[in-house]
Amino acid sequence: VERLERAREQGIKARTVAWVPAFFSRKLQKDLGTLVILDHVLAGERLNEFATHLSAVDRTTARALLDNQRSQLRQVVLNALDAAYGIAPAPPDALDMDEPHDQHLLSLAGGFVPAPPVGATLGAAFQALLDQMLSHQFPGHPRFEVEGAIKRGDAEKVLQEVRRAIQSGPEGRLASVERPLRPLLARIAQPLRIGTMYEGPFVLDTHWPQKFPQWQALHKEEWSVGNLRRWMDSEKPMGLPRLLQDLVIIFFAERTNRSFSVHGSAKEPKLDDLPDEAVLLEQALPSEAEWKRAGEVAGKVLGLAPSPLCSGSNVAVLATQVREKILSFRDPARSLVKTLGERMARLGIDPANAARMKTARAAQAFVEAVVAASSNEGVVAALAAAKPGTSFEAMGRSLVMAQTLTEALARPNDWTVIESVQEIGGHLEVAAKEIQSRVAQALASDELAAALGPIVQESVAKSVALLKPPAPPRPPPPGRRTTHGERKDMAPDDAAKVLDELKRKVEGDRSSRLSISWDLETKE
Repeated sequence: VERLERAREQGIKARTVAWVPAFFSRKLQKDLGTLVILDHVLAGERLNEFATHLSAVDRTTARALLDNQRSQLRQVVLNALDAAYGIAPAPPDALDMDEPHDQHLLSLAGGFVPAPPVGATLGAAFQALLDQMLSHQFPGHPRFEVEGAIKRGDAEKVLQEVRRAIQSGPEGRLASVERPLRPLLARIAQPLRIGTMYEGPFVLDTHWPQKFPQWQALHKEEWSVGNLRRWMDSEKPMGLPRLLQDLVIIFFAERTNRSFSVHGSAKEPKLDDLPDEAVLLEQALPSEAEWKRAGEVAGKVLGLAPSPLCSGSNVAVLATQVREKILSFRDPARSLVKTLGERMARLGIDPANAARMKTARAAQAFVEAVVAASSNEGVVAALAAAKPGTSFEAMGRSLVMAQTLTEALARPNDWTVIESVQEIGGHLEVAAKEIQSRVAQALASDELAAALGPIVQESVAKSVALLKPPAPPRPPPPGRRTTHGERKDMAPDDAAKVLDELKRKVEGDRSSRLSISWDLETKE
């Protein structure tokens, strides 16, 4: 007590409380000594060592008497302990009255004078004292009806329902909440002043949407997560763990259409993952229909999976993800349209009726619209307004393959070979036309329907085979000779004569062998 009083005189302040007990009287100290001896004697089978002079029956009786005496003394000592710490009246002769002591609680915390704690036991009184101390240190801390710390999984469930309430409309009211979630909202969201859980409905609170702007106007500081954490403790310190601070801050941001940004990049808000340097930015929101349409386009064209919840944070995150993807597509999309148009012109294909060109142009227009958007909401608007040409899936494939397709269309050697087969006639003309038709069909079709690269490579190989000069005739084996002949463009009568002549030659020499090929032209 003297040391604490000297510390006070020296102006020392600390969040420290000393709980000083009174001394036991000599009589109680003697009772305590007896209790210690009885505990020792009655432990296990030790009584048998001290009572060898007693019979087995007398030992049993002695144990019962000693155990009863020990129970009485233990209760006497416990009552004296409660009295010594000032939580119960002192029994007669329990405390040392020569050293009177009525100031049990001494505090070095400025302005905090603890009241005598109330409790059925010394442990309960100690918990009550801790409650006084923490309530003084954090007077704004909510009263949670929860045993132990709030788990992250429970906080996530609360945030999910809060987001549903935000999405429900300006009133922020859920008509009904699943029964298992109602106790969570009542125990967590309600003390945090995020919302009120009634018997069935859940209604969002206006406390934080009103309080944070007031604090910002007062302090005139930026809307950073670190500042919001500090503002929460500026009037009555709350002492919330970061998990619950994050829950309040995310609720405020999404309720007031704000997004999170870290060093200029959008940050998706997550519990236990909100850096203090993150800044809250006001974010205009698209309509529900526009957001839904933008999400569908982002999924089909860019392979993204935006949240169905239309909030400031989600708008910012989606816009950032789209920009990152689109920038890598911009130059390839332009080059594809240009190179594809040149190649179609050389092969006599009408670009206006070609699905591949329609998709490539739509993809380029989509990319340019996103790049031109100067805001997050502008990016979402560009997504929602996108026209597919043929389909969004085909547009996505065109963007992904734009660089590869441009390279395939620009290889001069390949296309020189393919275009050369246009000059082939005779019995190879049909095969040459098939190659040209397949290439033209691939060029006119979406990449999703016909993979252009493999078809070009296959057509080049076939064209090379057609253009390869025929091998010279093999010399006949020893003892045989070969007669060659060729007739073209014969009418039916002439053809019949030639065939008859060949027939006579074959029949005249049964050892002869005839090799024959033909091209037969007929009307379609």
